[in-house]
Amino acid sequence: MLLIALVILYLPHDIIPSYLAGLLLGIGSAAAMIPYTIIKEVNADEVKGSATGAINFLVFTLSALMAPVYGWVLVDVSNSGPLDLPVFQKAGIIGVSGIALAIVLSCFIRETGTALIHRKASGGPLVQVKPVIGGVK
Repeated sequence: MLLIALVILYLPHDIIPSYLAGLLLGIGSAAAMIPYTIIKEVNADEVKGSATGAINFLVFTLSALMAPVYGWVLVDVSNSGPLDLPVFQKAGIIGVSGIALAIVLSCFIRETGTALIHRKASGGPLVQVKPVIGGVK
């Protein structure tokens, strides 16, 4: 979502209409649901709620901590002057750095399918839900 916001910020306003910018930001914000899906898939039924609460805590805590940091960077870049477009473009390196860090860290995410195979081979309980055709039994 931040990448889409940065692209919209750097484009002149006469190139992309405002409704398209809002649509792209809405689609980008839907990508924030991906971690919740992964947490629901990876964890056992008994701890899915706690895991979702933990990620909510992380999201809101990091947002609360990063907002003042970004504000300090804006003030520093602007030299206590007006906050205009070039200031936001210079301070946008924080978002670009965060995206680059997320891409690097995503290379270390483990595949959940292999965990299921190892659990099955060791005789442990399976967490996979099998669909039932014809209704719920």
